[in-house]
Amino acid sequence: MVAISLVGGLGNQLCIYAYGLYLKQRYNYDVVLDSSWFDKYGFDCDNKEKRELSLNKFNIQLPILSLSNIDKIKIMPFSGMLKYVVNAIAYRTFYRGLRLLHNRYMPIEDLRLVYDEKMLHVSDRSYISGHFASYRYFMDIDMSLSLVHDLDDKNTNMLHLIQSKKNSVAIHIRRGDYMNLHGFAKLGKTYYDSAIDIISNRLGDCYYFIFSNDIEFIKNNFIKSLNRKIQYTIVDINDNNSAFELYLMSSCNHQIIANSTFSFWAALMNPNINKIVVSPDRFAYDRNKDEFPREWIIVDHLWGGVEWVLHTIKRLKRLFMRFYNPSSSATLLP
Repeated sequence: MVAISLVGGLGNQLCIYAYGLYLKQRYNYDVVLDSSWFDKYGFDCDNKEKRELSLNKFNIQLPILSLSNIDKIKIMPFSGMLKYVVNAIAYRTFYRGLRLLHNRYMPIEDLRLVYDEKMLHVSDRSYISGHFASYRYFMDIDMSLSLVHDLDDKNTNMLHLIQSKKNSVAIHIRRGDYMNLHGFAKLGKTYYDSAIDIISNRLGDCYYFIFSNDIEFIKNNFIKSLNRKIQYTIVDINDNNSAFELYLMSSCNHQIIANSTFSFWAALMNPNINKIVVSPDRFAYDRNKDEFPREWIIVDHLWGGVEWVLHTIKRLKRLFMRFYNPSSSATLLP
């Protein structure tokens, strides 16, 4: 059995779940998701807003359990347990802050990399920690999601409004805890103006559904700051149901996402084969650039310039070098 620590908001929970599905489908491991973080900690990035376990509002293929510290250790074989105990004792005495003995049965994703390739090759009977926010972890898995419960009346009415619009576009503005943290990219007027221009130039008239965790900012600042006048509805009906909010966002024909795994998953879940997704090029400053599906339009988070042309040129250059030098180990992202 493999256990994976389940943490964060619904977007993070979906990333971890998808990574767990990869391990199950690739290695045929029995995988469980450990929800004990929500019992002991469970706060957002700036430790102010309580996070809720929301993954279980979808029909999922992996069990969710709340594991004690003893339960976590018991997953590992004896050698892994022994190293864990030695490290725990050393950490509390003279080796505080150091990993005295490497424990292959407690792999931890290197979050600086966004995509940590070693996490694709973990041993059975491991306890795993990480966010797994890169598309490369789960781009090849077989995964479908549906809500456990039907939408309530207000969400059903909003869904009908979304479906009534020919070119419905979800816009996500993530604020809240992001505004107090220096590590996350701050998306402003330039990014959203550029994204709206891209969508409007391709589709013509659009109707925008705006999702945010700071509705007052949307009403008082965001709408007034845009270069274009847009037709829009502010979706403000799901303070306590992030699953319904995600479902509505994914039901729009197209998405302008924030640097957030929440709207990232809304775009992935969108079944429209002709969808247009606009994404910022970077979610956080202190990591390598994030990975996205190749058909998405990537916009510079600071300047608003479209990067997909440069991205295509780089891919063609790598493809040329691959054929020119067959011994090269370079690989292409899909």
